Amino acid sequence: MPYVIAHALAEDTRWQIRNGMRATDYDCLQGYWAVMGPTDYVLGRLLWETDATTEDLLNEFYSAFGPLGETVRAYYDYWEDFTARLNGAPLFADHKRNERKAAYPALYTEEAFSKAHALLAEADPVLATASTEERERFRNVELGLTHAELMVEALKAGKIMATDAGKKLMAFRREIAPRNGANVYFLTDKEIGYRLFE
Repeated sequence: MPYVIAHALAEDTRWQIRNGMRATDYDCLQGYWAVMGPTDYVLGRLLWETDATTEDLLNEFYSAFGPLGETVRAYYDYWEDFTARLNGAPLFADHKRNERKAAYPALYTEEAFSKAHALLAEADPVLATASTEERERFRNVELGLTHAELMVEALKAGKIMATDAGKKLMAFRREIAPRNGANVYFLTDKEIGYRLFE
């Protein structure tokens, strides 16, 4: 699911660095590049270049999308604002991690996804001017959004493998797995642990 905390995580990490951090172990880095790309990138670069500003690192990240960079920035900014609000929502904040998935359909609404699609559609006029690599990076972002929508539909329907929506989600995961835009194997394993397949 889209969950972007690039600025907050950078702020926390800077505080930790200033106060003598010697090692890290982040449980939020699970290989979901398509939906958490800026967060993962900023943290990785900040641990290497501890004096870099968050905005410089984000500029570096978005530059990899070439002419699509500003569209991708607006898209991830939207999800970062969404995430900040999400963290204050009782349906999310008051539940354990494994209970949160049941709340996703009420949190990640059709309206939220429609806004995200509208932001990505702003890339249409310049898509042809992007390089093949830039278009493929952008495609991963689009696929991350599609995965999130399919996940919500599967959760609405009930247990993932027992429904048509769940089967559609799993077929999509098999299709996108080779792209490595999202660590679908780890995600599926986590969901088995959360008993979403029974």
